[in-house]
Amino acid sequence: MIIKFEEGRFGSKDKKILFSSTDRQGNFIKNEPVSIFKIALLVNQLTWNELNTKDGLYKRMLEYGKPLFFKEAIKESIEMAISGINWAEDNSLPFVEEWAKKWMLRQELVESNLQRTFQKGLHNYTGDKK
Repeated sequence: MIIKFEEGRFGSKDKKILFSSTDRQGNFIKNEPVSIFKIALLVNQLTWNELNTKDGLYKRMLEYGKPLFFKEAIKESIEMAISGINWAEDNSLPFVEEWAKKWMLRQELVESNLQRTFQKGLHNYTGDKK
């Protein structure tokens, strides 16, 4: 998967975020715009999956008042952005590492040569503009 950007309609820093899909041989198929609805759908499905992992263990844990791991991890990543931590910037790497360690998640490395842009920077992604 490659993430690309196009100019948005809502200000000079607004970007349309596009996921580029490829076939198994790496041949380009299409660019698909990312929307809040599509991200919400993905988050919903990841949450649904987590709740049903280990025969519904996490769903039962919720019933006993335990916090949902996925919800808390995602919420914290959003709060980091609100507080000014852009995961795509080199200087944010210590915060990203701390987040990943806290939530016991494998972390993607952040590129060392980043241009200031929105949602760019994981080594599997590019921020090429059309």
